[in-house]
Amino acid sequence: MDWNFLFIEPFSHAFMLDALKMAVVIAVMCGGLGVLLVPRGLSMLGDGLAHATLGGVGGALLLGLTPDMALWAAMPFAILVAIGIAWLGRQARLAGDAALGVFFAVSLAAGIAAVHIAARSGVAVDIESILFGSILAVQPSDVTLVLGLSILIALVLAWAGPRIAYAGFYPDLASMSGVSVGLMEYLLMVLTAIVTVTAVRAVGVLLVSAYLVIPSVTGRLMARRLGPMMLLSICAGVLGSALGLIMSYHFDVPTGSAMTLALGVLFSIALGIRGLRHSR
Repeated sequence: MDWNFLFIEPFSHAFMLDALKMAVVIAVMCGGLGVLLVPRGLSMLGDGLAHATLGGVGGALLLGLTPDMALWAAMPFAILVAIGIAWLGRQARLAGDAALGVFFAVSLAAGIAAVHIAARSGVAVDIESILFGSILAVQPSDVTLVLGLSILIALVLAWAGPRIAYAGFYPDLASMSGVSVGLMEYLLMVLTAIVTVTAVRAVGVLLVSAYLVIPSVTGRLMARRLGPMMLLSICAGVLGSALGLIMSYHFDVPTGSAMTLALGVLFSIALGIRGLRHSR
């Protein structure tokens, strides 16, 4: 078997190498953040915020922004939705999934209506790239921007990650220890919104939750402590991204789907390893 052709040759193309860089950065962000979301039952938050992003994109298109700029302009909208979900959960005593459902439905409907109106006005909207991503079309400038965001998020998580976990799992103890539980919850929501909008650029609205959920669940199967869990989650996301890109190149299948399937395979392997451990 020609291992060079199988694993190295796909990344000899500049567009594939840029796609790999983008996928790795997104995998690191989602892998690090996902382990703070999934154990708290917020695994579908990324999916809801990804759909809410469509509302922001539609509004940006109506304001005259180009489709490429509209996606980045949707970030403030997604952040507001995330804060709204947290506010409803705290002030209105509305469960997180119920609050998510309200914002999910309203923002998605608004986005569809806005995109439709923009398309009738002559704006060229590639709805398929919004739904399924266009990671093979990313530019080096996109990679640089996302890398800058990932460094900022990594610094915030390095400082606040343990506090967010403490406040989420043991809110009463955290409050008595002087940790602002409300602030940590809002911070988690804002970080999730930023990461979600960034990931939508690569894998699209419909697949973004896979990057937040599957690697983190994989890491949770293999480790018990937060640090190792986060590291394994990131490794699973990076490896799944690379394997997915290779699959997409050789078998000519949609890249976002291939990367998600690769993440699913890694999860299955981790599940099998965990089963073998418990059977001994």
